[in-house]
Amino acid sequence: MATCEAQLIESAAHGDQEAFRHLWEIHHAAAMAAALRLCHQHALAEEITQGAFLLAWRGLPRFQKGNPFRPWLMRILYRHALDVMEKQRSYLHPISLDDVLELGVPLSSDSHNEEQSNLQEQVAQRFQHNYIGTEHLLLGLVQG
Repeated sequence: MATCEAQLIESAAHGDQEAFRHLWEIHHAAAMAAALRLCHQHALAEEITQGAFLLAWRGLPRFQKGNPFRPWLMRILYRHALDVMEKQRSYLHPISLDDVLELGVPLSSDSHNEEQSNLQEQVAQRFQHNYIGTEHLLLGLVQG
């Protein structure tokens, strides 16, 4: 699989849209599940996932050969999700576990679990910081 994926990445980096479509088919469900866990809205998760794949397509020429594709894609997805959710402040909406399980993707993966946890922690810290900062700003405006 790794050799096949490496060939797909190489072809896609040279503009082969069919090769990139195969990469999308392999990784879309996991990317969608990660986006849904972050933003808690199915439509927004689709937007984030689509945007992440577009950014990955554009960034493929800079992809380092030999590295696994999924962690690279997930870093793109998480950073893109941060930008999108910050603009929409959508991280305040709850999500049901059923929505995540409906995608049929396991909630964790042994090979990428640590990296995913680190990125999720960064997301949570950034939004907690922004939420607290906004709260202090609003309190200052009300009291001032």
